[in-house]
Amino acid sequence: MAFEDKQKKPLRSCVRCRKNKTKCDSICMRPGPCTPCSRKGVECVLDYVAPPQRSKELRVLCDSVDYVRESLDMLCQSYDKLLKEVGELPSPVKNVKCSSTKVLKIAENSFVVISLDDYGLKVNDFKIGKESVESAFRDFRRVLSNVLVLYGRWESGVEKGFVEGVHDEFLAQYRFDSLFRSNQLLVLLCILNFYFDVPGLDYLLLFDNVVDDYCTLAVDDYGSGRSFTRKSLAKVVVGTVPTSLSTEFHSELFVKRFTLYLFFHVVFYGPAHFLDSFLYKYIKTLENLRKKINFDRNWEVRWVNFYIRLFDLVEHGGGSVESWDKSNVFVSMVKSDEEVLGGGDLGKEFCNVVESVYSDLIEFYDVDEWRLAFVNLFFTQVVVLNLILCVNRCGGLRDLLESFSFNGFNFDVYEALTDELHDGEAQEYYLLQGKLRYVNKYVVLKVIGCSVGEHKATVSESDVYYMIGRDARENTQRRNIYKSSCKLIWNLYQLVVYEDMLSKVCSVIPVEWDPQSSLEACGLVAKFNDVRSKELPSILQDVDWVKESADDVLRKIHGVI
Repeated sequence: MAFEDKQKKPLRSCVRCRKNKTKCDSICMRPGPCTPCSRKGVECVLDYVAPPQRSKELRVLCDSVDYVRESLDMLCQSYDKLLKEVGELPSPVKNVKCSSTKVLKIAENSFVVISLDDYGLKVNDFKIGKESVESAFRDFRRVLSNVLVLYGRWESGVEKGFVEGVHDEFLAQYRFDSLFRSNQLLVLLCILNFYFDVPGLDYLLLFDNVVDDYCTLAVDDYGSGRSFTRKSLAKVVVGTVPTSLSTEFHSELFVKRFTLYLFFHVVFYGPAHFLDSFLYKYIKTLENLRKKINFDRNWEVRWVNFYIRLFDLVEHGGGSVESWDKSNVFVSMVKSDEEVLGGGDLGKEFCNVVESVYSDLIEFYDVDEWRLAFVNLFFTQVVVLNLILCVNRCGGLRDLLESFSFNGFNFDVYEALTDELHDGEAQEYYLLQGKLRYVNKYVVLKVIGCSVGEHKATVSESDVYYMIGRDARENTQRRNIYKSSCKLIWNLYQLVVYEDMLSKVCSVIPVEWDPQSSLEACGLVAKFNDVRSKELPSILQDVDWVKESADDVLRKIHGVI
């Protein structure tokens, strides 16, 4: 019984002694039999222990690592070959050293990679220069500042000096490097998508997945959504905070920051799609869960609630005008607009009300080089149209109407590409995003590492009268009504410009309300796999009834309707 197999190790006792539980001296008597087996005259049999084996999970993991290593080697060889054919890439691509990189899942097999370095940001390997991104975030803070100051003017429950006390500290949170380092990636992407054309970022898909996943996770403690779990969603909404604060899903901090995240979309793009998501998905879910929010500790939620009620009143006629403070001149003006649209007459104090609203909103009439947020468009458009109404029906406030250099309609949005791509000239909107959908891998390799396009706005010097005259001359598709920021503006434009003015001198064909146009006027072009840019028959033709449920199809149809 010589032990020649080095791969196996014999046990100290033989099989018979272990079975009978007797003392065995096999380890001393080897290679001969042990004493008990020798006395009985039976064969002394030994068992052997096999060396430790890798577990099934470890074997699978090691195989996966080997597969990745082989795949990377093959990929590197392919890229080396391509680089030789293409030539040298721009030097910044090779030399940039990212200090930090974070990944956000948009959908199945779809991710956004964000890097922060000394030169600025990189999103999906496309550069956004530090100077450019800082300028965009300054504009965002300016928009938030105006919305915050206006809240202090119009909300009767706000104590005097309150807004001044929270203003600077609140706005200081919204710097691109702070949001990145604190891991508030959803808000960061929300702002970047508005100001920049990031190729490969299907933003509407991301937004809808976030809202739908929230609604799913809120009622299912242990479930997971399409892109997020409770933990991962809380991580990118709340971000990194002091340990004394709870970052759990549905914690007070989570509700506050998620409310702000959804509200920023309404500030940027307006009520089309985003207000419905806020009211009929998010708020309904909170109500069904009977989730209570402490408004005293979270003034930001009170602030958001004020504007959501205001825009709901404007867009849907939600709530009652009587529920608002009678001193709110804007609500009084909207009430008068609704009466006039219904065939009523203007009140005696209408011009005074419009003049007061004009004074309250004066900060929103100043525009920068960046494209215009919904709040700037809406407040400017509603004041200008009401001033025209005053001039036409009351004969007053003409001087205020003629003081506007930006009247809410004399603008165009374009994409400014960098010298790397098109010598810095203005291009068609979302040009880079569109090109990336169709080019082959060779061209993508040439584009990767370049800077993204910037969403800019240009304001013409034409006045209100030129705007009205242009609508009399232009064909239907180029009319200024398509720049309406919401349904109220659309209806007011029909009344004030078409019915009160143009119908007196020419034949005017009424234009049907188109929420898609409002969404695009506020900066979100719905193209490239977004169902809202399709007509209803096209949606039904494209349905995969095997993979898509009836609810999925209804959601698409609702988006178009």
